[in-house]
Amino acid sequence: MIADMLKKKKKYRNDLKLYIKKDTKIRCCVYKTMHYAKIRRDGTILYNKKVYNSPSSAARAITGTEANGWRYWKYERTSGEWVGISELREG
Repeated sequence: MIADMLKKKKKYRNDLKLYIKKDTKIRCCVYKTMHYAKIRRDGTILYNKKVYNSPSSAARAITGTEANGWRYWKYERTSGEWVGISELREG
C-alpha cells in the first residue's frame, strides 16, 4: 500500500533546465519593489549580474533570508500573464 502511494506522488526535480527550452524572464516583488531575473537555458538564474544555481538561492539574494524560490518567482506564460515558476514542474 505504501509503495502504491509513493508511485502516485509526483516527484519534482529542482533542475530548471528540465522545464525550459530558452532563456526565460522571471520577476518577483519584495517590499513593493519589482526584481527581474532570467532563467538561462542551462537552468541557472541570472540576477543582478550574478549567477545562481536555484530559484531559492536567487530569492535569498533579494530577501536576505530563506525563501522557497519555486513559489517566489513568476514567469510570463503569455503576454501580461505572470504565473509561478512552480507551474513549470506541473506540465
